Amino acid sequence: MKIIQKRNNAIFIPILVVALLALAGCFQNDVDLVKDGTMNGYPTTTIGPAFDASFDGPKWEAFETDKKVRVVEFSGRISQTLHDNYVSNILNSAYLGITPDVFQPFAEAILPEPEYQQVHEAVSGEGSAPRAEVDKALLEAACQKLAPTGSIATFQWTINTDGETFSLSYVDYDAWGPIAVQFPLGTVPLHQDKLQGVLDAIYD
Repeated sequence: MKIIQKRNNAIFIPILVVALLALAGCFQNDVDLVKDGTMNGYPTTTIGPAFDASFDGPKWEAFETDKKVRVVEFSGRISQTLHDNYVSNILNSAYLGITPDVFQPFAEAILPEPEYQQVHEAVSGEGSAPRAEVDKALLEAACQKLAPTGSIATFQWTINTDGETFSLSYVDYDAWGPIAVQFPLGTVPLHQDKLQGVLDAIYD
């Protein structure tokens, strides 16, 4: 009986190794599938190079949920260049599509009180500076707080059941900061599409 048991174990171990290798290969294939693919609206650069170049310490991994959903996850630290791109995109969107009346309330919500007062006094001087100039300076100072360098951003893609296509299913927006102003009558965003603002910064 002992000899039979040893033989069974000897057979079981190679089978287990093969199964684990196959599973690891499946996950790696999922990572490669996403990295070699493209995002809608950004057809000229594949996902892997775009994300790897935009973030510091990029990491890719694949896993399967309890419901057998295959997921590829990317995480990385926001680089200085990515921060600059994102801030520039938000500011350009705000200048083009948002009333300047929103700039000051946004700055008040984002900047610590001492910093807000410092910027306000530095630009306004003795009150001779135009209101628009002061509001613009406050907005620019506030936007520098967005997407802070070194913050960890996370993205997830879900592999579709065909095993050949995927879709972006999760973005951790906390890493990018708020880009909307709350008013009693509603919310005014500085950018109409936060995801587009993020992706534009990555692909710039």
